[in-house]
Parts: sequence; C-alpha cells; structure tokens
Amino acid sequence: MATRLAFASILGLLLPFVLFPAPQAQGANADNFDPGYIISDAEFYDWDSMNSAEVQDFFEDVNPRCVPGPDGTPCLQDYREDTPQHSREKRMHGTRR
Repeated sequence: MATRLAFASILGLLLPFVLFPAPQAQGANADNFDPGYIISDAEFYDWDSMNSAEVQDFFEDVNPRCVPGPDGTPCLQDYREDTPQHSREKRMHGTRR
C-alpha cells in the first residue's frame, strides 16, 4: 500500500510537467541591438525623471547581490566620487582642452 501511495504521489508531482511543458525559450533578436544606443538624449537630460534617491534605489534593485571586483572596483551602487565646483559660466559654456 505504501509503495502505491509513493508512486501515486510521484506521478501526481510529475504529471503536470509532462502534460504542460514549459514553452521554448526565445533568444533576443540581435538585429534590433544597437550597442551605441543605451538611452535617448531626451531621457538622459531629463532632470525631473528621477531624483538621487530614486537613482540609488534603481542601482540597488538592478543588482542587489553585487560584490566589488577583486581589484577593489566598487559596484555601481557603491561608487562615489567628489566633483569639483565650477562657476555658472563655466558650466553653461563648457570647457575644451
């Protein structure tokens, strides 16, 4: 009796996988990929699209288990850099070297 019960249990667990197999995986269409297009200029320069806290949350959500590289390279969500202060005129007109 125990053998029949075990067989019925296993059959009951496996039967859905046989009757309803997973759909075939589809690969991405490489013809639609443009490595030079990551984000549109309109989105990149839209200062109101995300605040700094939303950007930080995005980085942490995208790769929550990120570990720094063996050379000490930090995860993007942990990267910090001080930027120099510039006058308004310098920011408006840019600088060329």
